[in-house]
Amino acid sequence: MEYLSSLQSPIDELKPSIFELLSEQQLSALLPPSLRYLLAVATHRHPRYLLRVLNNFDEVYALLSLVVERYYLTSFGGSFTENFYGLKREKVLSVRGGEIRRTQLAVPDEVRQRLRVQGADVWKNLLVLVGIPWLKRKLDESYDIHIAPNALPANATLKQRFLWYYKWFLRHVYPSVNAAYYFSILAFSLAYMFDKTKYASPFLWIVQTRVRRMADADYRAIDAASEAAKKTAEAAAGAARPGQGLAGLFHPRTLYPRLLSSLRLFLPASIFALKFLEWWHQSDFSRQLSRKATEGLELPPPVVSGMGLAKPGPETDDGEKPRPVPNSGSKRDPPISSTSYLPIFTVPPPPSSDLCPICLHPISNPAACSPVQVKPPTMATPDVPAAQNDGDNEIQKTRKQRPERKVLSAVLWFIQDQWYLIGMGTVILIASQVQVRLGQQEVKQVTVSYLTVSIIFFIAGCTIPTRTLLENYAKWKHHLFIQAQCFLMVSALAFAVVSLTATNRHFLDAWLLIGLIFNGCQPTAMASNVLFTRQAHGNATLTVVETTIGNLIGPFITPLLIRMYLSCNAWYTQVIPPQTGGYGGLYQRVFMQFGLSIYLPMAVGQVVRFFFPKAVQKVFVDWKLSKLGSISLLTLLWQTFDHAFATGAFSAVKGSNLVFIVFITVANYTLWLVISVVLSLLWLDRKDTVAVAMCAPAKTLALGMPLSFVVFVDISALDESKIQIPMLLFQVLQMAMASLSTLGFRRWVDAGEQRPANDEEGRAASGGVGVGEAGQATPSSPQVVALVEKATEK
Repeated sequence: MEYLSSLQSPIDELKPSIFELLSEQQLSALLPPSLRYLLAVATHRHPRYLLRVLNNFDEVYALLSLVVERYYLTSFGGSFTENFYGLKREKVLSVRGGEIRRTQLAVPDEVRQRLRVQGADVWKNLLVLVGIPWLKRKLDESYDIHIAPNALPANATLKQRFLWYYKWFLRHVYPSVNAAYYFSILAFSLAYMFDKTKYASPFLWIVQTRVRRMADADYRAIDAASEAAKKTAEAAAGAARPGQGLAGLFHPRTLYPRLLSSLRLFLPASIFALKFLEWWHQSDFSRQLSRKATEGLELPPPVVSGMGLAKPGPETDDGEKPRPVPNSGSKRDPPISSTSYLPIFTVPPPPSSDLCPICLHPISNPAACSPVQVKPPTMATPDVPAAQNDGDNEIQKTRKQRPERKVLSAVLWFIQDQWYLIGMGTVILIASQVQVRLGQQEVKQVTVSYLTVSIIFFIAGCTIPTRTLLENYAKWKHHLFIQAQCFLMVSALAFAVVSLTATNRHFLDAWLLIGLIFNGCQPTAMASNVLFTRQAHGNATLTVVETTIGNLIGPFITPLLIRMYLSCNAWYTQVIPPQTGGYGGLYQRVFMQFGLSIYLPMAVGQVVRFFFPKAVQKVFVDWKLSKLGSISLLTLLWQTFDHAFATGAFSAVKGSNLVFIVFITVANYTLWLVISVVLSLLWLDRKDTVAVAMCAPAKTLALGMPLSFVVFVDISALDESKIQIPMLLFQVLQMAMASLSTLGFRRWVDAGEQRPANDEEGRAASGGVGVGEAGQATPSSPQVVALVEKATEK
């Protein structure tokens, strides 16, 4: 029945909408000016090498486009931007209507092979994709240059006659040709929108090619071709002589397809980077970084020419102060400047540098009350010796060098503070280029997963006091509050986003929507939130406790939540096969991993801390070996993405879906983070609020990955990869955003700790007694009394 209904349905699911085609055309039109702008910026720095390329940009871009588009047409069946939107090009059969729907439903692979563009069709489409746009850009440029009329010179040469007729064509004929060009495109677009033609462009009608959506047969063929190429490369690498493995990586035969295929990931990554930079310049973080760059900037005294330096004169007999004597014997009366005195009101120094010297209250604007040393201006004259002029030159040189030095120090500070974020990008880049062989993926996954998580929680067990750990385990209200947000609030919001996205059936793949629900139902992360809480100066002990509790109850709650949300009978749930048992193996595998990698290492760390406290202090605090936790987390991230790239998980999804998942992941994490912080501020302190902010929105892969293999049986490896893609992208983005959020949280927590100290010093300076909540005087501490006595003596 489903087969017959598909034949009788008037809706063609493989036909792209006019909005998809317009989006693809706009993206393709934005690439040349964007690249030209980047090249122009680089040419300002290196004009010797890039100026010639910039002057011939249209030809260089056309040549590169020819190489890229030919590769994508032969490998993926569509252009570079069409592949980004999940589109392809296919030939139109010379049968009536151009459709063979029965054959396409019965044998889709054979129909795809018959309709794919190949041979001469590739060069026809290259003419449409590269040749016509290049000719259009050159004619538009020539029209703007030669629009002014000019007369044919007498006794003109053949070249001058040709140029004169060419300019006459541009002025009189080309406007009509240009209007016909756009009118034909508009006419075909309207006809395509109302199903009057199969071609969205007149040039596609000329070459008898139409644009279609990529079907499952296309993705299977692309995966099979990539697997065959990978096996061939592995066989060639295995047959190579020792020492040639790295050289084979840069061989043109393997580098050419690898480099062009990586453009599929570079385009969405560049779009995300553009949006990230837009957020960067509009956020408060960039202002904090610029403030850090100008912190402690010392301006040298001004150098004014035209007046001599004053030197002290001899003392008088009556003890008066000596008067300054000019260096030069000649009298100088500058017409503009004159000598004067600046009265400065001075007071005794306050008992603390954090108090105002006038009112003895805490300083709210340190720059207004900072001690200032006023020096007389240095006047340079022709009579000044050469040493003084050299000193002035040194001052000018220092003035030029200091801003650059401050910017460099700010960059170094950012690298030192956010080295984990930079390392994360490095390991992802390595994983995308070189992967472990598929036969060794399971051994690598088990080894890295157990070893890295064990190191992280062993360090946590060694550095957290046992008493503090037990006190945080007793906070049952905190446990209910955090786990309710992590499991119930986050999963409900994720399901709401999926329900809104699923209103358009052709926008996102069904398994990707299921993967978003999977990710929202996972427990909190096992290791990253502990490290980021410690970096943000939050309650790391509470984070460790919530991590252990969440991952203990996660295997029971997560499958129930997934079953509950997928029982809504939405259209994307129809791809799920009938379910059977299989949770016994899941529980055994998950609890074995958690027990050996979380609970046992943390217990061993507590024992080591109890028997060897001094050694633990020296190793993890003095020697700073606690950084091994961050390095272990980077290794775990590399393992995850190495497995994803080795299995081809990202190549199974079109680029527009990847971009949407990236942006919806950023929006989800931001929303979850804001809600958790706002709810925590109602009753928790700042350190506990940071712990909640790091636990509630974070999600783990340790349960999501094995659960994706067990919950749904009898599904293909491609569908399993699609479920895992939202979880993989969420891991990267949550670590990046959590790492950046530590900057703001750290300043917020430190400001909260400094405020009570400033209040105590203010009360000490005002009389040594504090005022309680009821308005009664309360005695101050011995330290405050000592400060008061010291201030009284002064």
